[in-house]
Amino acid sequence: MPTATVQTIYCVQPATGTDFAANQALVDAIMGLTPSQNDFAGSLLQGIKSLPSVLGVIDAIRADPDNLFITTGTEGNVDDAVWPSPGTTREVNADQSFEPGLVLPFEYSQNLSLWDEDGPLNGNDPLGSVTMEKEEQGLGPIAKIARSAIEGSAYYVIYRVD
Repeated sequence: MPTATVQTIYCVQPATGTDFAANQALVDAIMGLTPSQNDFAGSLLQGIKSLPSVLGVIDAIRADPDNLFITTGTEGNVDDAVWPSPGTTREVNADQSFEPGLVLPFEYSQNLSLWDEDGPLNGNDPLGSVTMEKEEQGLGPIAKIARSAIEGSAYYVIYRVD
């Protein structure tokens, strides 16, 4: 039976701090401007083109760390965490790495899902996942990226399958 050893997890980008409500408020503000209210409103296209930059600045200012936990399933329940331990999380920022020391026996493939815990009222956000395969046995260290386009997160997961 193959065994996956998760050696390192590296945070390239934690989940974005800008949520849909903030994005929508900016769009509504630009759409509500008239040329007499603001010089750039005369060029609606210019205002629309500036949205990604404005959202990027807001996100950089907020730059909240992820409250990371890892599961082998796809439900996102912090009580099912295999790391750091059931019911707990660890704060992780961009450019941080850690060695979780996870050793996971499996038959054909093993899912590893990364989550951001948001508390009982908001639900937990999927940060990405990787699948470790039996066919990777004996290949040495393998790096895969776990990412979420919705959350804007990216993590490298380095593991080996013995």
